[in-house]
Amino acid sequence: MNFLTRLLLSVVLIFFWSDAKSHEAITGWHYPMRLCVEGDCGHATSAVRNPDGSLTVTTPHGTTTFPRNFQHEESPDGLINACFTPSTLYCLYLAAGI
Repeated sequence: MNFLTRLLLSVVLIFFWSDAKSHEAITGWHYPMRLCVEGDCGHATSAVRNPDGSLTVTTPHGTTTFPRNFQHEESPDGLINACFTPSTLYCLYLAAGI
């Protein structure tokens, strides 16, 4: 295998490895790729319900506010998880009863 082939293979492997890591919850389940295409998925370190019903969520990637009517799913690990970028809200996983 020549140098260029090894280099290309290394880059591809690093890309797939880092992509998989970015979509893995801290408890081990994987965020659906159909929802979280930017890799900004994370466990909420803080979640505050606002008077208007919206939810302000902080993850290792930042803080954003999900509107009260944002479609969410039940969290498989019982924790609050969210995926977002500064301009797009992708998904929100809430523990039962939140």
